[in-house]
Amino acid sequence: MKTYKLLVSFLSLLTLTLGPVSDRARHAATDSAPGKTLGVASGETLYSTFPDVTKSERPGVSGPALSQQVSAQVPMTDTITQYGITWTFDGAYEFGRFANGDYWVVGPVTVTRITPDFDGLHHGWEVNPVPAGDQGFETRIGSFDAALIPALPYAAQPGESIIKSISLEPLSDTGCRPCLKTAAVLTVLGAAPPDGGATIFRPPYVADQKPLHSINGLRTGLLPSLPAVDDAPSLADVEGWFKPVQMDHKPGRTSTYMRPQDNLPFYGADIARLTGDAALRLMLDDPLEDKMPALIAYLQCGLDYYHFMINGQLWPPGGGEQPGSKLPIVFFVALLGDEAMQETVRSTELYEDYHAMYGHDGVSLFGDIDWGGYWSEVSYWRVLIDDVGGRTKFDPYGYIDGGVMPGGYYQFCCTSQPFKGVALSVLLMPALQKIWHPQALIDYVDRWVDFGTWTQPDPCAPVDGVCVGGENDGQPCQHRHDCPNGSCDAWDNYGVTFGPDGNGGCILDTDPSDGIGRFPHLHGTAKDGGHRYSHFQAALWNAYRHLYTLSLTGVPASETIYLTWTLDTTLPATTTWTLRYDGPAGDQPSPVAGLPEPARAYTLTGLTNYTWYTVTLNAMLDETPFLTDTVRVMPVGPALQLDAAPGDGQARLTWNILRETTPFTGAWRIGYESDTGTLLLPPLDIPTSTVRAWTLTGLSNYVWYTVTLEALLDASPWLSDTVRVMPTDRFVYLPLVLR
Repeated sequence: MKTYKLLVSFLSLLTLTLGPVSDRARHAATDSAPGKTLGVASGETLYSTFPDVTKSERPGVSGPALSQQVSAQVPMTDTITQYGITWTFDGAYEFGRFANGDYWVVGPVTVTRITPDFDGLHHGWEVNPVPAGDQGFETRIGSFDAALIPALPYAAQPGESIIKSISLEPLSDTGCRPCLKTAAVLTVLGAAPPDGGATIFRPPYVADQKPLHSINGLRTGLLPSLPAVDDAPSLADVEGWFKPVQMDHKPGRTSTYMRPQDNLPFYGADIARLTGDAALRLMLDDPLEDKMPALIAYLQCGLDYYHFMINGQLWPPGGGEQPGSKLPIVFFVALLGDEAMQETVRSTELYEDYHAMYGHDGVSLFGDIDWGGYWSEVSYWRVLIDDVGGRTKFDPYGYIDGGVMPGGYYQFCCTSQPFKGVALSVLLMPALQKIWHPQALIDYVDRWVDFGTWTQPDPCAPVDGVCVGGENDGQPCQHRHDCPNGSCDAWDNYGVTFGPDGNGGCILDTDPSDGIGRFPHLHGTAKDGGHRYSHFQAALWNAYRHLYTLSLTGVPASETIYLTWTLDTTLPATTTWTLRYDGPAGDQPSPVAGLPEPARAYTLTGLTNYTWYTVTLNAMLDETPFLTDTVRVMPVGPALQLDAAPGDGQARLTWNILRETTPFTGAWRIGYESDTGTLLLPPLDIPTSTVRAWTLTGLSNYVWYTVTLEALLDASPWLSDTVRVMPTDRFVYLPLVLR
């Protein structure tokens, strides 16, 4: 292997990769020959690596094609082959490859044949497909419309992406899942892209937008560089996972039949494991130029997914068919640095945004409310009783993990472990947090890894039914699966012994013999369990989950919050701190930015008392946040606290000013009224500001008195407090006070 270092330009790139046209003119483009990889080094320098080849083996060419009259700087061909798919043209056209290896051709170009040939039912293809509507790739997938496949010869125009599929054999297998074996994309451009495409991402194959994004502007400095851990996949593995087009533009279950076998897994939970592994692998401390082929492949996936998303593919909640899409999208827009695209992602919810929500006591629980039809109390109970409907329903009462069985089914098989890769990626790469910070999901994963299933405390009564038929006929059932080969007959008791209480809550469990709640025996089970387990992610979690812990504390005072923070690591000297704080609508002060390291305290002033403020602290490096913590604090002014102890015909008063910022210099005024109508007239004035106790005498025993104390400034009330006290001639051990 020889390595050449060069500044990439169109001329120099062609000189190195193509050789004299007289050598190349005998060949057409093919994917079977050795290729090249590109990686960004520091500054604007690129590194290009090519294998040693003879002229007949030069990358990307084979077969008859080119006109002898073409300039030496313009490669042309009449045939392009990739992944077993061949596009044939009516003549020679200018062509090249994008950074990820996919082909482009300058059009208009007439396509005369695409093999394997479409036979009317299989091996279909489309131009600029969209998420909505039918598909033209394979009849066994469903919603098939052969009219979506243009007739050949086809006059392809600039701005068109031709995506071709190879159907999975045997074609007679109507139960296929997936039903496609391979897919590849050919992009038609109006002119050759910069650097012949070597530094350009392939534009998205869906819809009509075909932006050309350069790898040269990637913000690769945002990637962490963590020491390696055990069980890490190779960078070649990551590149191989994502180098073929990630064909996943159709929403819903259709996608699981359409995802080509050679390109990506058909099941979303497996995709999620790979997208998590890939993102985390790119955060290890390999040299950047070694990462670049894998990084380009992964970012190309994110680019395609982003355009699926803005065209209507939102990977809906529910089951295990749709996770895995949001992380590569966030990763892509973070490194691309496009603020508008980042805002679009920030405001769009995908699968991962639906499956963890806070319940009682601030516990993040598993479940969603948007899958399997309208979410309601009865739909939740129907899943438990009959196993009908969405099996990931959120607990409508917010006490326990949702789903058909807490800790099992989709929570165990398909989501909890893939979610670990998402949470860890966001935690370890602060640039992702700026775009997407799914705190509920992170808290859920923390709890799942450290504790497992959550089912306690739960006051709700379980399903109360009897098995009908099957192996447990006549036995009690609390779940459909308590009755193998039978059913759980429980609906007569719904709303009577279990289910909704009619007031927005649940019927309470009053039988402690088997524990209180619906599934008390499952609490704490399946700790860090689940299918799609990644040993690499587990090793990273153990090594780096708590790598950095920033802890922000806020102490309230009058119109003031005293902030302090701690950090368990040493920060770069160029780190600064930024504070953002929001109060009620209309009270969003400008951020406090540029606080230099090693600052660990700051005081916010000029705030509104008795108003909640959300304060966020970010550690900033190169204008990018990489650590964050948030607190909610309510500034409060001074308060007067009055207490009274009863005695025989008297009441002993003591008081204090809470949160006193400056010494009190005013006077005091005491008044009272008994329940029998006796008033202290005139009120008692105490001119000495330092007095903090007084005894009222001449009171009637066994009569309640309401006593009011006022702190006066300039003879006007400033603070006040009130207590009720009953004098007594009996000895008491503790003050009898009602506030």
